[in-house]
Amino acid sequence: MNYKKSVLSIFYLMILTLFSFSANIVIQGLKGTDIFINDVYNTTIQSEQTIIEIPEGNYNIKLKKSGFTDYEKNIQLQQNSYENLIAQQIPLTRIEFNLNIPQFTVEYEYQQTKINYELKNKDYIDIPYTVKSIKIMANEYNTLEVNLNSKPFLKTTITDELLKMGYIKINTTPEKSKVYYKNEYIGETPIIIEKEKIEDIYIEKEGYIREKIENYSNQGEMTINLNKGINLSIGSNPIETAVYIDGEYKGNTPYSSMLKKGKYTITLSKFGYKTKQMYINLEKEEDYNSYYITLESMFNEINIINAKEYEINIDGVYFGNGINKIYIDDSKHSFRALNKDKNINTVIGKNIKMIDLKRTSFINVVGSENEYINMLNKSLKSPSFFNLNLISNEQPVSIKTISNNYIVNAKPGESSDLFTKEDKAMLIISSNNPNTSFYINGDYVNAQDAINKIVNPGTYNIKANFANMSEIINVDIKDNEIKYINFNFKYDIPVKIKSDTGIKVNDKNYTNIPELFYLNMGANKIEYKNEKIIIFIYEPQYIDLTSLN
Repeated sequence: MNYKKSVLSIFYLMILTLFSFSANIVIQGLKGTDIFINDVYNTTIQSEQTIIEIPEGNYNIKLKKSGFTDYEKNIQLQQNSYENLIAQQIPLTRIEFNLNIPQFTVEYEYQQTKINYELKNKDYIDIPYTVKSIKIMANEYNTLEVNLNSKPFLKTTITDELLKMGYIKINTTPEKSKVYYKNEYIGETPIIIEKEKIEDIYIEKEGYIREKIENYSNQGEMTINLNKGINLSIGSNPIETAVYIDGEYKGNTPYSSMLKKGKYTITLSKFGYKTKQMYINLEKEEDYNSYYITLESMFNEINIINAKEYEINIDGVYFGNGINKIYIDDSKHSFRALNKDKNINTVIGKNIKMIDLKRTSFINVVGSENEYINMLNKSLKSPSFFNLNLISNEQPVSIKTISNNYIVNAKPGESSDLFTKEDKAMLIISSNNPNTSFYINGDYVNAQDAINKIVNPGTYNIKANFANMSEIINVDIKDNEIKYINFNFKYDIPVKIKSDTGIKVNDKNYTNIPELFYLNMGANKIEYKNEKIIIFIYEPQYIDLTSLN
C-alpha cells in the first residue's frame, strides 16, 4: 500500500515539474490551416486563435493551407513565456508556361527574397498572386521579363517566345506594319530580327508616319508606336530627283510619305540641275499636299585632256593626277596644275569647255579695275583670264588695252601673268563655300569679287566667315604679284550616289555603295569606271553616275 502511494506521488511530481517548465504559442491564422512543429503535424486551426502549450526550447513552426502561401518561423521559448504568431497567408495563383524552348529557369522576388524554379515546358508553378513580374531565363537566350496581373486562385498561361542572344522582337502599334531593312521589305510586325540590323530598320503602315528605330536600349523586345500623319506627294521633271526633308535624304521622285504636322524645308536635287528648295506647312491630317517641280538644267562640263602627268588643285584642295572632267557650278574657282617642268595658276569658270594640259595656255591679265582687255577678238574687263590652245610650242599673243598693246609669249601647258599697271597686285581668294563672307583689312568683300581682287602691294589681313566658323590668313604681296589664298571649312553635306559598280570617293574605296555619303562642301573627287571627275557640292545632292557620259 505504501508502495502504490510512492509511485503515485512520483507521477504527480513529474506532471507538476513538466508544467512548471512549459510555455505557450498563440497562433492566428486562417481556419483550416495545418500547424507543424519541427516538421511534425500538431493540429489544425479551427478558430481565429489557437493556443499550443509546449516545453521550453527551440522550435520551427510551419503553417500550411492549400491555395495559400506557407508561413514559417523559428522561435525560442523560455519557461512560462509565450510567443504570439500572426501568420501572413497570401492567396496563390497558378502560372503555366507554353514557351518555345524545352527547359528554363523562372525567377521572381517575394518578401525581398529571390525564388527560382527549374522547369520544363508545360510545367506550372503556384506563386503569391501579389507577385507583379517574373523573369524567364535560359542559356543562349535573352531574358524574358513578364508583367503579371494575376487573380487569386486562378490560372494564367504565359505563351511567348524566348529570343536567342543577338536577336530582337519588334512589335508595333498598330500591328501588321511593314518592316524594311535598308529599304528592302522583310516582313510584318511582330517580327524577329538580328540586333546588328536594328539601325537600318524602318517601319511603315499606310496612314502613319514612317519610323526609323532609334534609341535602342539593347533589350530583347521593343514596341514602336506609330503616329498618324499628313500625306505629302512630290513629282518632278526630271524624275529620279532626290528628295531631302530638313536636310535628310528621304528618297527619289515620284515620292510619297506621311509627315507630322509642322513646317518643313523640302530640297529637290539632281546632279546637272539647279537645286530647288521650298518651304511647306502641313496643318491638317485630312489635307493631301501634292507638288510637281521642274528643275532648271545646269550642266557645265569641262573636259581635261593629258592630265596624267599633272597634279591638280582646285580651291586649295589637292586631287592628284589623271582628272578627266570637272562638273563646274556657276562660280569661279582657283585652278592650279603642276608637273615636273610646268605649272598652271589661273581662275576657271563655266565658260571653259576643254583644257588640254599639254596644249592649253592661260594668260592672266591685271590692269585697272574694270579696264577692258582685248585678246584674239575677245574683250573682257580687268582682271581677265584668257585661255587658248596652241599648235606650236610657243606663240606670241597680242593683248590690247585702250592705251597700250602688249605681246605675251603664250606657252602650252603653262600660265603667264601680265600687269598693265605698276603698283598693282592681285589676290585670288577662294573658299569651299560660295556664301563665305570675306573681309580684307576689315572691309567686306563678296565671294564673286574676292576670287580676283586687285590690290596695291602691301600687307593684308584676310578673314573668312561661314556659319559660326571663322579663319584668318595674313598675306604680304609685292608689286605685280598674284597670290592664291584658300579657305576650307569642314561642313558635311548628305549625298546620295547611284552606281552600278564600286567607286572611289576622295580616294576612299567603296565596293558597296552606302545609303548616303557625307561629303565636305565644295569640290569632291569621284572615280567611276576609269574616270576621275570633280563635282562641286553645296547642298544635299543626288548623283546618278550611270547617267553620265
